[in-house]
Amino acid sequence: RDLPLVRDALGVPVSVALLKGRSNYLCLARLERVELEGGFGGRRRDAMLAALEEHFPAEARWTHPEGGFFIWAELPGFVDTSTILPEAVERGVTFTPGEAFYPDGRGRNCMRLAFCYARPVEIREGIRRLAEVLEDRLELYRAFAEAGALPQRGA
Repeated sequence: RDLPLVRDALGVPVSVALLKGRSNYLCLARLERVELEGGFGGRRRDAMLAALEEHFPAEARWTHPEGGFFIWAELPGFVDTSTILPEAVERGVTFTPGEAFYPDGRGRNCMRLAFCYARPVEIREGIRRLAEVLEDRLELYRAFAEAGALPQRGA
């Protein structure tokens, strides 16, 4: 049975058996580790980390994975990544909004970024474009804050 949320988040069909199978998970984890240690994924990961450092807003934080195919980024709490996804797609970039990984609505200010599909040069350009989208959103927020047009907490 295909799980739509997981399928959409991972970009591939995922069976319930795969999700429940510990041995499959451990096998996949080992493959991810080999991928990075072998250099192929490591170069892509390093390209994304460097691009994030260069282009992402100072308010953002992200993981520095030792294995896997993804980087988890956290943005300021007022950013809802699902609302910026359409603009990112218009600019030729995609990511998975963080709320897709939580059943209770948390993670709205987070995003999962894949470094396993694109080449390093494409990763750098994609992060640059995504950073432009984020900066536009942050600039809008700052303008509202300066004008005193933001709702007060607890009001």
